[in-house]
Amino acid sequence: MKRWMLLFLIVFLVGIIIGCNYNNPSDRDDIENAITMMNPINYGNGVYYFPVTGSTFGKSLSYFIEKNKDKLELVSISADDSNKYGYTSGYFVVFKEK
Repeated sequence: MKRWMLLFLIVFLVGIIIGCNYNNPSDRDDIENAITMMNPINYGNGVYYFPVTGSTFGKSLSYFIEKNKDKLELVSISADDSNKYGYTSGYFVVFKEK
């Protein structure tokens, strides 16, 4: 009887560990970033907002430019600094048509 309870406890704990690792928050962030890389917010008139920072912004911008290299030319980039002084949560990027 004790063996069965011990086996059940081990299987239960292994299931919890596997389940916790499957829903890792960094995985969700990667998925959100991948979606953002494909879809920056278009405000019209050549103004786009990339709601990412750091290396993710660089990758997103590079992907966007590669996808639109025949249509758009980069004009300006500005950090939003919308949350508090010195904190950037994204970038406004202005393009003009070629």
